[in-house]
Amino acid sequence: WYPLRRTGAFARLSPKEQGEIIREHSVLGRAYGDADLAHDIRLACHGLDVHDNDFVIGLVGRDLHPLSHLVQAMRKTLQTSQYIQTLGPFFVGHALWQSPLGGPGARAQQ
Repeated sequence: WYPLRRTGAFARLSPKEQGEIIREHSVLGRAYGDADLAHDIRLACHGLDVHDNDFVIGLVGRDLHPLSHLVQAMRKTLQTSQYIQTLGPFFVGHALWQSPLGGPGARAQQ
């Protein structure tokens, strides 16, 4: 888990420009998700903590190294390299409990 805050410059971009920047970032993340190496949980938290972060993001996967590699790869994207004000600290751990119902959409598949 890690908090993330974008710069004010990102907020001043047009929705089209923001979409193009986020698309580069999301295509990379989706590739890891499609390979079942990493999945994310994003919680919007604008103005809800002392650091005024935009999101708290959880990267979830079976192994740690693909998650670290994904963070490393995403640092090269335009969004992370130019429009992130703060990133982290990172909190790493193991799941102690998981629902026997499975992940999102598990009930819909039953």
